[in-house]
Amino acid sequence: MDDMMEKLVNMSFYPVLLVGLVLISALFVLMFRFAEAENLGLVLLMALLISFVSVLIVRFIVYKRKYGGF
Repeated sequence: MDDMMEKLVNMSFYPVLLVGLVLISALFVLMFRFAEAENLGLVLLMALLISFVSVLIVRFIVYKRKYGGF
């Protein structure tokens, strides 16, 4: 487990940003697709997923800046 954390600390944050951007874009597309279907529950679920992914990305970047250094 420590080895995996060490690899994450040494990893560049640009691939994480790219993956996060792709995930958030996909979730926005899904959110608007469900919004057209007028299904409020799924739209709210997609909004929560987008928020969760965004928070994870920001936490990773803050962790890297605080402990890993760029």
